[in-house]
Amino acid sequence: MKKNPILCLLLALAMMLTLTACQIDIPGVGTVRINDGSKNDHDADGSPAGNSYDTSLAQLREEAMDLPSYLFAAAYIGSSAGGPDDLELPLQEWVRTAAPELCAQYPFVQNIPRERVVGSGGSLFCVVPRDPDATLAVNRIRWNPQNEDYDNLEVLYRSESGDPILLYACADMGESPYPDTEVIVTDSTGKTVTWYPIYGITALPYDYEYDLPLGYSFTVCDEDYGGDMIEESMWTAPTAEQLARYVWTWQGDLAEQPAMATMSLTQGSGAEPGQITFTWWYTKDYGDPQEIYEGSWSLTDSGEHIDLTMTRSGGRQYTKGEAPTTVSGMFPVQVPAAFDVFPVLNVTGGGGAYGFPIQQIPNELLMFEPAQG
Repeated sequence: MKKNPILCLLLALAMMLTLTACQIDIPGVGTVRINDGSKNDHDADGSPAGNSYDTSLAQLREEAMDLPSYLFAAAYIGSSAGGPDDLELPLQEWVRTAAPELCAQYPFVQNIPRERVVGSGGSLFCVVPRDPDATLAVNRIRWNPQNEDYDNLEVLYRSESGDPILLYACADMGESPYPDTEVIVTDSTGKTVTWYPIYGITALPYDYEYDLPLGYSFTVCDEDYGGDMIEESMWTAPTAEQLARYVWTWQGDLAEQPAMATMSLTQGSGAEPGQITFTWWYTKDYGDPQEIYEGSWSLTDSGEHIDLTMTRSGGRQYTKGEAPTTVSGMFPVQVPAAFDVFPVLNVTGGGGAYGFPIQQIPNELLMFEPAQG
């Protein structure tokens, strides 16, 4: 086959340019980019630039192909009261500073253009549809207790290209238990998932009916922390020993009344599941529980989910000989990386019949702390 002299020249130039990256306009060929081999050389949307080596967006989508149920991936970056135009640093630099390990592993994150930065203040996430041809919709929402559903307040973003976005959510900085943002991903086959981001935590949707995760987390935790301070990004999967170390308590409002709950977990022996006792009551009736549940639990997915089944066995709402009232499912769980300093347990409740007795809204984040005393 006859050699192309232009391509031969291009190869020679590529061998010479070992320290800098450039692009060359070749008649009849177009603009050709020559890369120095740096993984940070990429286009603004995070896709590989020319023949550069930044394939991190494609790599992420390939990682998410491990399970066909994944429709999108998300990573928590950091939180700030101000949005992208109120930061002390330019957004790209702020992202690199807030999540250096994430940006090192997935360089496309720090180069998402301003027109694909959605929202203004709160927790900053990167959201990536798995399907490059997916439809992505972001709405500002508010929980309406009268009809027990979300009201759609504002359309924040619409796209049919499947491009990754940076998303600010929970602008109240965690003061409200209700999400303020709705993310809807629909792939090119028509499969749809809705996600309600939670302040500081990548708690992703789960199909409890078919026992399948619907979102893939690519958050990278920075373990270089000090003192008693803990960053919101430093959440990790718990161990069974950590869960069994404390009696966990939750406090909040339930049916417009102050309420409290406790959750006690004991470890199983070997492959045997552990035992769980869950009790809740209205604070004004302290000592007289509304419901008591008992059952079994175990950790799955390297500790990312607690698989539990518990049945009502006592309390005011219990009637002896009643048909079983059961809570069963796979619930996402997280604890801080600095658990010994800051012992907190986050459990994301399921939806409908799969939720905890104290759950009020779909996929509600339930935060437990060690019982005092």
